[in-house]
Amino acid sequence: MKRIKKVSVQYNKFGFPNLKFKKDALVTYRCIGENDIEIVGNKKGLKLLAKALLGVAEYPKADGYHIHLDDLYQINNENKRFIITKSEKENLLS
Repeated sequence: MKRIKKVSVQYNKFGFPNLKFKKDALVTYRCIGENDIEIVGNKKGLKLLAKALLGVAEYPKADGYHIHLDDLYQINNENKRFIITKSEKENLLS
């Protein structure tokens, strides 16, 4: 059976994604070796992350827009920084 779930993001008057905090939303990550990252979260945390990713991707400015999920939503207990940044450059990390 194929399930389709739509994710929608609302934007405020300044064009920023309006992500509603869900109580008990948790998401964190860990680096495994040099080339792997594992994102771990509960259902509410992963849905918040999905909306944040979509919100940043659809933001009208081309480069540099970013959000700090950890500062805005306190979503992890390990005090790790969780930043999502938009870049349209070919070399994303330059």
